[in-house]
Amino acid sequence: MTPTYDQVTAWRPETMSSIAAAVRSLQEGIDAEAPLIGNPVLNLTTNQWKGFSRTAADGRAENESRWLKNVGAKFGDLATSLEDWPPQIRGAMDALKGLKGDAADQGYMLRTGDPGYTVDFVKANAPDGAEFDQGLADSWSSRLLEAAEYADTTVQQASTAVANVLDSISALTPESIAQNSSTIDPSKAAGDAQAILSGTATGEQRARFQRATQLTPEQLAKLNRGESIDLSPEQMKYLQLATGAVDVGSGEVSGISAFDSFGSSQGDESLRAGLANGLQVISNENVHSSTGNGGFAMLPQTIKDSVSRPDLVTRMTNGVDLRGVKENSALGRLVQAGDSRYQAGSELDRSLTEVARKYSDAIAWDEQESPRATAGDSHDGSAPGLGAMPAVSGADRAGVEDILAGVGRDKIAVHEAFSGEHGQDFIHDLMTVQWKDDGAAAGTFVNTTADDALVDNPADPNDVYNSLLTGGIMEQVAQYAHSHTGWESLKDIPGADHDSVGQVNPKFLQSLAEGMKPYAAELAGDNNPRIWTASPTDAGPTGFHADNVIHSDGKNDFEGSSRLFALLGTDPDAAKTFYSGAMDAIAVEAQEYAADPNAGTAADHITTMGNLRGLMDEGLTYASDDAAKSAYDSATETWKTKKAAYDTFMQAASSGADSKAPGSSAGLQAIRGSLESALASIHRFVCARSVRDRRNALSE
Repeated sequence: MTPTYDQVTAWRPETMSSIAAAVRSLQEGIDAEAPLIGNPVLNLTTNQWKGFSRTAADGRAENESRWLKNVGAKFGDLATSLEDWPPQIRGAMDALKGLKGDAADQGYMLRTGDPGYTVDFVKANAPDGAEFDQGLADSWSSRLLEAAEYADTTVQQASTAVANVLDSISALTPESIAQNSSTIDPSKAAGDAQAILSGTATGEQRARFQRATQLTPEQLAKLNRGESIDLSPEQMKYLQLATGAVDVGSGEVSGISAFDSFGSSQGDESLRAGLANGLQVISNENVHSSTGNGGFAMLPQTIKDSVSRPDLVTRMTNGVDLRGVKENSALGRLVQAGDSRYQAGSELDRSLTEVARKYSDAIAWDEQESPRATAGDSHDGSAPGLGAMPAVSGADRAGVEDILAGVGRDKIAVHEAFSGEHGQDFIHDLMTVQWKDDGAAAGTFVNTTADDALVDNPADPNDVYNSLLTGGIMEQVAQYAHSHTGWESLKDIPGADHDSVGQVNPKFLQSLAEGMKPYAAELAGDNNPRIWTASPTDAGPTGFHADNVIHSDGKNDFEGSSRLFALLGTDPDAAKTFYSGAMDAIAVEAQEYAADPNAGTAADHITTMGNLRGLMDEGLTYASDDAAKSAYDSATETWKTKKAAYDTFMQAASSGADSKAPGSSAGLQAIRGSLESALASIHRFVCARSVRDRRNALSE
């Protein structure tokens, strides 16, 4: 599959250059040692050693010298390859970025997370007088996809070239040496880490540190489906000693400050990522080694102290006191610097998630239930109330956001937190705290896509596990939001001037809309075979069980689904994302019905289409009623939101570029009239000013 634009722009080809420098240094050392390797034998006089064995030994010494010279030459080839490819990769990346900018200048905005390189027309970005042109949209999409494929091919060629040289080096290595050597030397771990921290590391030290903090793709795949892996004792020991050395520090900094500053210089991003990855590895209980298994105990002492301090939160009659935010937010920023693939339920992430939960709970209490909140004080202390009450500072709020942005990427830890004892309260707090970033960091907890939710290859255990994990997270959010109590608390947040989640934290809701989008049909009673579920008695995540959230308890009223649709309609962008997904689902049902109207499931398709239409209408009415000042404003907002979702759907579907919306014109025509009819009825409702007219419009 072609990498998405976001994935391409995250590449760091310059890392190869830093490794090349280390390889050059290694080559120079080999070249210097090659003539000397046989000297212990060759320098012996004939009086010291003679005979047939001496002749054989001399020959072997000379052969080893030639072998080492050849190895040095091969390392030179490797360094050259590592030096030659980064400019080519960067050039391909820059070409893609430039093309994206050219498209944007014409109003065609790339969906940066879409592997199909779909573009959306945004009139506000287009030249004056420009209108949507399907042919032009297809052209931009095709050109962008070709540029991405070229960048991907360049990387693959670079990988092949480097692998070929490495294979040739391996072929030159005498078997006895290969068996007895270790590529990771734990005795050098402390020196490597402290040299990097102080900015004095050699290329060889940097390369060795990066190598020691990496896992193989196979190991990462197993960790990401909750399975155990084996790590060599040398690598486990190196990681433990290196992270411990950072804790000890360099003399100028130590403890959390050392972790915060490690690899912070320009060009050291890969080293900082390596430290973050290493901490994830040694604190993951699924990492096994003969020198000790991963877990909380393996973490450096100051990290353990910071995340487990008993006084993280103190509630007082006049506010709350958050402690350790500076230190724990530094850990959150370090976690963000790492590779998210290494975040697979580590104790570091679990501990930081619990820290973030406690902080979020305290802030929510301070804003919504404390004496300040009940007396009318604002959350930032700017409005009058009890007077001079200490509020949670902006710096502390930003610090908590740093933690959330880091650990929210660990979906195993998120699933455990949401399904745990305090999970429903945690979900409430993430959605209702008045975050400085509009809920963007909290939104990482629900930041998933259709690729995460849907199973493309049932034979791929990671694909199945990811679907179960993603579904489990989304079900926990739905469990809270579908209830009467949950909806009431989310549509009218205490201390927020009666605003809803979409008004207080629009970025959170936008992430949730993207994550909940694949389940739109499930909420209407459908059963998508690509959305996997497992029995609650099974170990691990169990997926999205829609039956648990669709209806009110003991009823068959779709009231739970209505509340979820309403919640996702409280922000215009979130509504456009989710409701266009519901229209995608209607299109799929229409197409499947049209394929065989006499099939035994034909009636089910009709029912699902009807349920989806009803949920969209009712959900948008709920959401608009909550935000509007009058019935007329409510109906107007309903019509605008639904039309925006309809336009988004039709644009994507007619281009045929979105794999989740069928490009068949027959499928589109089957639903176009239905959707336009729904819009027309809402428009009539907008124009109905009197109570009687409104009642009549609703009855049509």
